[in-house]
Amino acid sequence: MISLAVGLAEKQLLDGTASPTTINHFLKLATVREQREQEKLRLETKLLEARTEQIGSQAKSEAMYKEAIEAFRQYSGHGTSEEDYDD
Repeated sequence: MISLAVGLAEKQLLDGTASPTTINHFLKLATVREQREQEKLRLETKLLEARTEQIGSQAKSEAMYKEAIEAFRQYSGHGTSEEDYDD
């Protein structure tokens, strides 16, 4: 759908029949400001993806620490936390 619209706009630009709105739209896309805004959006997306990955990694680390602490408790003879609650 988008490619059809872009194709039509390109045809209109080449034919000289494009509306001023269409011309302004494509001129705006070519500006340095627009390119910087697009780059900013790409970088913000990467940052959000990295933060999401970090949160997932942190959750995995916390789970591993809990498992390790529980294993140390069992090895030291203190039993499991479930056994502690049965008393």
